[in-house]
Amino acid sequence: MVGERQRHRGARTVRALAAALTALGCGGALPSSAAPARVSTPRPAAQPEVTAQPPPADRSLASYERACELGFAASCNQLGLKYLEAQGVEMDLPRAAAFLRTSCEAKLVVGCFNYGYVLQEGLGVEADPAEARRLYDFACQSQLMEACNALGVLLNDVIVPPESARALELFESACEAGVLVACASAGAIYRSGAAGAIDQARALQRFRSSCEKDLGVGCMNLAHMLLTGEGITADPDEALALYRKGCELDVKLGCYAYAIALSGGQGITPDPERAHELLERSCDAGQVEACTELHEDDD
Repeated sequence: MVGERQRHRGARTVRALAAALTALGCGGALPSSAAPARVSTPRPAAQPEVTAQPPPADRSLASYERACELGFAASCNQLGLKYLEAQGVEMDLPRAAAFLRTSCEAKLVVGCFNYGYVLQEGLGVEADPAEARRLYDFACQSQLMEACNALGVLLNDVIVPPESARALELFESACEAGVLVACASAGAIYRSGAAGAIDQARALQRFRSSCEKDLGVGCMNLAHMLLTGEGITADPDEALALYRKGCELDVKLGCYAYAIALSGGQGITPDPERAHELLERSCDAGQVEACTELHEDDD
């Protein structure tokens, strides 16, 4: 039974890999690891002008709250992130949204960026993609390049109909500024042709450059193109090495893609035992599709 299952899986490997990459956010959408709320400190250029003395060095919750009450927007932003991500406090999404909104109303660029994120996702507030777009645009215009990337994601994967051409411009700008996940997103648009003609050469360039800088999703996309010979001479051995690297960099997403590749096909010798181990690692890290594959193996 196991051998028959593996032969069947091997026959669908390329299709499954393409589906896996889409599920992982490699087909244009981005994985949740790109969530803008992870940016907690604004770039120097994004700092608001402050004439009063900075808040006290005591970093306790009480001191953050006092500083926020006194009008220090950065402290309001930090409080919002604490309640959003349960950093030393119980998660409280409405409270997080309120603090982030306060920081944004004070024109703190990163506060608007983070408040845009909770509005996009509907975390503690009613989802409002249109307002999220406005706030991302404000932060992007203020040279917070993570916000340009977030705006690109919104335009390419949330807004209907998608505005992929504008998203590509934003991804390219953010990529050139060093936001690696934006490089992979630009590559995905070039590969799909969502913004015009398919450009496999540019896609390969963006995936390779992001992979060389240790972005797992870039390695996964590059591996898939090498495995299928998409715009480049197929090289299953190099593809497998890149899937391995993607797994090392991103256990949840990368190990899932690596496991699917090891199912066989396209010049790869099946390794069901290793694939099973990788699915377990990915499932333990929270990848639902990997858990589903494991259940299918157990049936």
